[in-house]
Amino acid sequence: MFIKTKYHLLGLLMAAASVASLRAEVTVVTGPDLAQTNRFYLGNRAPLLPSQFISLPTGAVEPRGWVREFLKRQREG
Repeated sequence: MFIKTKYHLLGLLMAAASVASLRAEVTVVTGPDLAQTNRFYLGNRAPLLPSQFISLPTGAVEPRGWVREFLKRQREG
């Protein structure tokens, strides 16, 4: 049991050291940047206001794990 605990402690210390060495910068935004255009998706054109969200194409998001299983069960009744 001591050896297992020692390796767990060593792994925890290595993880803490790697996290401490990262210097990430966090930027808080209220929404997407609407000043830039997106050439992949069409948004609202003038005189309409820019869309806050852009629709993804069908099939761009694929469920995995428990969500996929839940949707399969829901489909099958």
